[in-house]
Amino acid sequence: MGSQYIVFKISRIFQNKLNLFQKRFPQQSLRSIDNLEIDAWYSKEFKGIFLKREKRSKKWLDFNLETSGLEQRILNYKKGDKLFFRYKWYSKLQMGTWNYNVKSKKEYPLQHWTTLNLLDNDLGDIKFVWEKSKFTEIQDFMVYDLVTGQSNQQYILDDILDWISSNSVNTGPNWACSQEISLRLINWLMFICFYKEELYKNNYPELKIIIQSIFDQILHVKENINFSKKAVRNNHAFSELLALYLVGNMFNHIDEVSKFKKIGHDGFIKEFKFQIFNDGSDNQYSLNYYRTKIQLTSIFINQVEDKNKFIQENKNKLEAMVNFFNAVIIDNGQVPNYGANDGSLYFKFNETKEISNFLPQVGAFVKLIKSSNFRFNNNKLFLDDYLWFENEELHLPQNTENSKDIQYFPDSGYLTVNRNNVFMFIRLGIHKFRPSQSDNTHIDLWKNGKAILLDSGTYSYNIPEVDKEKYDFNLSKFHNVLVINDDSQMKPLMNFILLDWTYVEDIKIEDNINQNEIRVSCQLSAYRYLNSKLKINRTFVLDYNNSTLNIIDELNSMKNIRTIKHNWITKNPKLITSIKSKSISKSLEVVSEEIEIADKYGSTIPAMRFNSVSSEKSIETQINF
Repeated sequence: MGSQYIVFKISRIFQNKLNLFQKRFPQQSLRSIDNLEIDAWYSKEFKGIFLKREKRSKKWLDFNLETSGLEQRILNYKKGDKLFFRYKWYSKLQMGTWNYNVKSKKEYPLQHWTTLNLLDNDLGDIKFVWEKSKFTEIQDFMVYDLVTGQSNQQYILDDILDWISSNSVNTGPNWACSQEISLRLINWLMFICFYKEELYKNNYPELKIIIQSIFDQILHVKENINFSKKAVRNNHAFSELLALYLVGNMFNHIDEVSKFKKIGHDGFIKEFKFQIFNDGSDNQYSLNYYRTKIQLTSIFINQVEDKNKFIQENKNKLEAMVNFFNAVIIDNGQVPNYGANDGSLYFKFNETKEISNFLPQVGAFVKLIKSSNFRFNNNKLFLDDYLWFENEELHLPQNTENSKDIQYFPDSGYLTVNRNNVFMFIRLGIHKFRPSQSDNTHIDLWKNGKAILLDSGTYSYNIPEVDKEKYDFNLSKFHNVLVINDDSQMKPLMNFILLDWTYVEDIKIEDNINQNEIRVSCQLSAYRYLNSKLKINRTFVLDYNNSTLNIIDELNSMKNIRTIKHNWITKNPKLITSIKSKSISKSLEVVSEEIEIADKYGSTIPAMRFNSVSSEKSIETQINF
């Protein structure tokens, strides 16, 4: 995502001016779906995530409604409330219309989607419009009705019908993102399949309206797919190609969409091979977005007709993915909050309340590919997610061999250490693909499952200029990196585009077991807008027995450089025993300042940032924890 993204954006401006987009995306249905097409859909039997409720496993009766919080969520949904980003409730009164932004309290205009400015600071972060239109509550209702034997489909049905009547074809903000459309469609497909018998027999006219809208929306996704396939190539492409495959497969009796099955199938496999690296990491440099790809890949495997062929042909890469998550998942199921994170957890069918726990989603994926190499196999947390996919229990042998406690993933630049209850995560990025944050050589440090040093997360994708210094957590000063001249490693060109991508070379990893010490060193190329030849030699020395971390940075030149600063961010300052810092010639004062970081998208918590500043070319800090 670089030059092609910019070309697509410029092309879109010209097509808008010539009204070409309005012709490609008309504000009306292409045609009406007829009863025979509805009846043909009803006559089919669907599997996996699209299995109807009558065929679902009785094992769901063991689901704990109280401890999972599901009982209370259902009560909230019935009042008309919606859960945003899986943690924040907004009441029906607060939400307003479907095009209303609950954060900015402004409405997006209901005009052709291509004429909207989605990054308008006055209208606010568009994600606070899109979130309520994902319909993730469908997942909760299905599980609840399965467990209790009730039928609450009318609540969802009324909501979907209201959405359709309020969001005319290709009109308004809810038509502006093909990924959002795709995720909504997957949830709607689960809804009409799970409640298939009730809807067909008791709500036929309403079912027809929904399938008509599915038809209209998937045509939009197909018409706009090249933007994701050629310019973006991230989780958007995964979502949209999967939706094309699923709708094309389910409605292959409808001429206009039957060809989407092959487009989606072949396109998804191509993106999988492209975006997932051979070492098991991925091209987006974000652990949360990687989880979304895990979930979308799980659905693809669950639904694809040539499942065994896909697994066999990609066996090495799939097992490498398992190994990657063996390395980055801490023993309590958490992972570092590293990289862009908009709070996405597309599908959830388990009892755990903590959305940052990766075990349910990764565990279900592991079971779908029947890998015995996951060190968390058979953890209860991911039984329910897998049960939703395959409608049966599966017990795999647990990996009894000790996973490597030091792992380096060269394709993405992640390095992990997990020894003596100390977990260290370092980013040593080469950046074959677009970085989104100025955070190269960032370090996360955990002990006994608690974060000592951590990433600041993501607050919003649309921050007014006046708030950027406080909430733009893409900046270097919100990461545990060397900060030069109080600036960032890369300069922004435009939204989501950074110039002079950083890279790391000369990486050395030494495991000095006799000294209980792990040493990692590298050379970072960053801040090239200050000095094109600038190199930063960074060294990490971890004494895992004595819980001590030393970080040394040395520059090859001070040209155009006033100050260098060590930056350490924690939400648990009491877990840090001491911090000492020095330059070449003297000890440095370590100053603490209160800041905010994002533990969840759109929400902040208090944190502490420790700084030490030098005007010399070397700086060293020792952290005891």
